[in-house]
Amino acid sequence: MTDEINYSESEIIDLRKYVTLLWSYKKFLISTFILFGVIAVVYAKSLPNVYTSQILLSPKDSQSFSMPSGVSGLAAVAGIALPQSKEQNLVDLSLEVLSSMDFFEIFYNDQDFLKDLVAIKKYDSGNRAILYDDKKYDPKTDTLKSFEENGILFPSFQLSYEKFVLKHLSFKKDLKTGFVSISVRHDSPVVAKEWLDRIHFQLNNYVKSMKKEEANEFKNYLSKELSKNNLPEIDAVLSGLIKQQIQTLMLAEASNDYVFYIIDTPRVPELKTGPNRAIICIMFSAISMFIVIFLIIILDIYNYKITPSFNLTKFLTKK
Repeated sequence: MTDEINYSESEIIDLRKYVTLLWSYKKFLISTFILFGVIAVVYAKSLPNVYTSQILLSPKDSQSFSMPSGVSGLAAVAGIALPQSKEQNLVDLSLEVLSSMDFFEIFYNDQDFLKDLVAIKKYDSGNRAILYDDKKYDPKTDTLKSFEENGILFPSFQLSYEKFVLKHLSFKKDLKTGFVSISVRHDSPVVAKEWLDRIHFQLNNYVKSMKKEEANEFKNYLSKELSKNNLPEIDAVLSGLIKQQIQTLMLAEASNDYVFYIIDTPRVPELKTGPNRAIICIMFSAISMFIVIFLIIILDIYNYKITPSFNLTKFLTKK
């Protein structure tokens, strides 16, 4: 019992010791807090506003390829290799395409897109105009310059892709409703909306082209096998499968919204979505003060005090 009381008193004494220690540095701590607060404000003010444009999409019905029961075995006997029945989820396919390098290459080959990705300096909200970095973009010739950043020569395809995917693009699928939300972030609200319009248009076209090419190849294969086949049962099946592929091609040609319907169209955002400057200032100041307090306690343990004559190098090199 006595040991427990002594242990508790020891904790109180240690706590009082450190409170007294920090109180003796109150002027230093207040000055440091103000200094780091000013640095945090300056840093937060230097960050550009970020605007987010968003589109909400509803997927069309998944396309399925159905094979009548027993046909695969019958076709195999006749020497015809037919694919297995399968359901193709165009939504999952489209989202994989959206984050692929092949899809990004469509935009990378557009100089206007690329300069808004890698050469922007800041957005003038008053004039609704983008100011570009002269070291990266030549306004006279309207061309990008080759420039080095972190030891990498730009505009690099892979690093441009990573910057676009990690900094500007985000998407998610609601597992309950199946709705897909795609968002684009940019310093310019106008560019954010324009990019999102292009992404939606190009994504539908890209997946449509993939499915058209697949349907055409399969239709040509079936037509070739139909011309060589003499079995009436196989003829009927192949004709039905060819009809399915023709329907797929007709559907692709008839609809611009091949994968998604638009529920909520993208708009030019009026309000910024970042950065949260208040949080940045609070977190920066709090972390800085924690480091300073931790440093004071560590120095006190080694019987050092922060004074005008304090030599940090001597303390660090002390053995």
